[in-house]
Amino acid sequence: MAESFTGLALLEKDLHDEVIWAWVYPSISLALRDTIKRRVDVVWDSDLTPFFYGQFQKQWHYICSEDVSLDRLPKVTRMAIVLLASDFNPDKYSALSRALLKLYKKSCNPAVLLENYLLVFTKGVCNTDENGTFQVQDHDSHSLLANSRIKDVVGTFGLESILVYIALLLKKRVVVYHPNVETLQNLCRALPTFVCHRQNWNILYPLVTIADGEFADLKTSTFYIAGFVDSRVENRTDLYDIFVNGHSKEITVASHAKGTFMMGKLHKELATFITESAEKQNNSDILCIKDIARKTKELINNLKSFSSNDEHGNSVITMNSFHEKKMPAVTREFLINLAAAEGMLKL
Repeated sequence: MAESFTGLALLEKDLHDEVIWAWVYPSISLALRDTIKRRVDVVWDSDLTPFFYGQFQKQWHYICSEDVSLDRLPKVTRMAIVLLASDFNPDKYSALSRALLKLYKKSCNPAVLLENYLLVFTKGVCNTDENGTFQVQDHDSHSLLANSRIKDVVGTFGLESILVYIALLLKKRVVVYHPNVETLQNLCRALPTFVCHRQNWNILYPLVTIADGEFADLKTSTFYIAGFVDSRVENRTDLYDIFVNGHSKEITVASHAKGTFMMGKLHKELATFITESAEKQNNSDILCIKDIARKTKELINNLKSFSSNDEHGNSVITMNSFHEKKMPAVTREFLINLAAAEGMLKL
């Protein structure tokens, strides 16, 4: 249990609209404090989404907030529980942060927060009175996938969803925009399931603000999914290869990346397969994710047919392997890029 939980904090907003760090355990770096505070300001100044999350410097933060009017804290108008963790699991930390927030509203005592947090930290469970018992084991990878709305994403973008699939498959940079935080986060959360075979949620930066420090952190990764509520990010073509506008329901390929997204017969077949899977009424999100994963596995297995033995007798895939077989140039380029992304190509 101790490996994933890394910290707990309490934010409070006073009568003068100033947001302060009221309590922290054990500690939070200045850079992370500034980033969380900036993201909180963006959310609280817009739609007051009660729960949101983000990543900064390879650490996740989950924030649950609520407007309050408490006799014991008369100067506090809004408060938030901040949970720091090394793993991605919004459902788990949403449940825990809500439970801790209710406990704090009732007690107004950080010691109660710490006591229950340490119970979860050490035993993976805590009792929260009227909220019942919180258990870490109730929030596994199955629920993580089940609550990722990939069918909604494909339903929104239709055949253009292939652009997202190709971008993620080839480890490209994806920027997502929507003015509503909750909608943005639901959209961003679903995208890694297009490449479920990699089981990598750390490519996800579901809420980023227009700030140099956050851009610098983003650029430490060579590929990612980054969510923004500020439409100005569309002008930052240095940050993305494709731009997903969830508000206008459009996907734009950056001019420098157009060569990577040339479409051929194979891409059209993949696009049709993905949309048909999502449109099946009896298909859940998990079944749709499994369909796409199975099709991806077929693609990767097909790459193995291009392998040959090197001078040491090892099976390798080289550039010549693709040029020796007759196929459309668009397909060849895509398969070469896929082999490189999967670490199968020997240069």
